[in-house]
Amino acid sequence: MSEEKNLKRDIAVRYIQENYQVLGENENKDYITSADIVRELSEMVSISIAEISELMDSASFNVDFIDGKPHWVVFRK
Repeated sequence: MSEEKNLKRDIAVRYIQENYQVLGENENKDYITSADIVRELSEMVSISIAEISELMDSASFNVDFIDGKPHWVVFRK
């Protein structure tokens, strides 16, 4: 993996870890798409929806389908 790709992934992982967790209180529960996360990161790094999906999956986030679209179940910190 290239150094640039590693840096992109590291930034995305850190962002996800600092903002979301797999488990939490119901009042902090939210649903977010990979595209939403890509938009949130857009000013910091250019990363693909597929890369975000891979990172979220490897971090054990669950998926719920809302109106037929996959959304990550997250708990905001």
